[in-house]
Amino acid sequence: MNTKKFKNQLNKLSAVFASIEADGQISNLEKDLLKKYVVNLYDALIAGDEASPKSQTQSRPSVVSAPVIHQVETPQQEQEVMPKVSASTEPPVAKPVMTSPTPVAAVVDAEASKQVEPKQVEPVKPTPYTIPSKLKALFEEEAATEISEKLRLTKVSDIRKSMGINEKIFTIKELFDGDQDKFNEVMNSIEACKNYEEATVYISKNIAEQQQWSEEGKLKKAKKFVQLVQRKFA
Repeated sequence: MNTKKFKNQLNKLSAVFASIEADGQISNLEKDLLKKYVVNLYDALIAGDEASPKSQTQSRPSVVSAPVIHQVETPQQEQEVMPKVSASTEPPVAKPVMTSPTPVAAVVDAEASKQVEPKQVEPVKPTPYTIPSKLKALFEEEAATEISEKLRLTKVSDIRKSMGINEKIFTIKELFDGDQDKFNEVMNSIEACKNYEEATVYISKNIAEQQQWSEEGKLKKAKKFVQLVQRKFA
C-alpha cells in the first residue's frame, strides 16, 4: 500500500465531505470529486498487492469510470472546492447570506400603503318606495263620521281574530285568489311590521299590486282590509 498517497487522498476526501456536510447539500462537482478521490484512495490501498496493472484495473470498483472523472476535474475546480473546508467557521464570501423576510415584507407593505390609498365610498342610500298612483286610493282615509271615527280608534291586537268567519272567507277569496297559505304569509308579515307606514309599503309592494286590489270589484273589500291594518297600529 502506498501510505503517502493513501493519506493524501483520504485528507482530500475528508475535506470535500466536510464541505458537503457544512452546506447540507452536494453539487455535481463535489460528487465527481468524491468519486475521483475514492478511486485514488482505492488505488493507493492496493498499490503493490496486485501482480500487474491489468489485475489492478479488474479489481477496481466498476461504479466510476476514469474518463468521466478526468474530464470533470481540473486544477482550478479543486482550488475552488478546497477553500470551503477552511478551519474558520465563517461562511465563504461568495455564499448568499439569508436574511429575515420580515423587514422586507414590512417595507413592501409600507410602499403598498403609500401607492394605493382606499377611496372613500359614499354609502348608497336605498331609493324610498313610492306607492303607485293607482293604489293611492286604497290607502286614503274616508271622510270621518262618528261610526268610522270610533272604528278607526278601536285598536285590534290580531287582524285575523278581529275578522268573522264569513269575512275571512270572502277576504281570502276576493283579495288572495282563495289562497289560504298566501293569506297567512301576508298576515304574518304585517304582524312583524313596526308601524302602519311600514305595513302600507309591504301591502303595496307584495300583494295589492300583484292581486290588482285597485280594480273596482276589489277596491271596496281591500279598503276594509287596510282599515283593519290601520287599527292594528293605532
